[in-house]
Amino acid sequence: MFVEPEALYSSAGNMAAGAGTLESITSAQTALGAATTPPGLDSVSAFLSASMAAYHAELEGIAQPAVIDKFAYGATHATSGSAYEASDAANEAILLASAGLA
Repeated sequence: MFVEPEALYSSAGNMAAGAGTLESITSAQTALGAATTPPGLDSVSAFLSASMAAYHAELEGIAQPAVIDKFAYGATHATSGSAYEASDAANEAILLASAGLA
């Protein structure tokens, strides 16, 4: 199997960057949602404000596992790149030794 470890490392970096972006966006929208105050003192305004806060909390609850998954997926790519490099080095040593070139 032909695999470029550098491509896996690049993919791992991209996944980490994407996870960081998603995490910052999620945190920012949650902070904005928490900063929303009811425009009036009536019960409808209070209800709408509580509904918006619940909605933003739910969005954060949905996005956090996605952030964790992205970081884990990137770490898996980095680990795979290292494993492929180690395997290639071992295979090269075996081939050179079997050919009497080591």
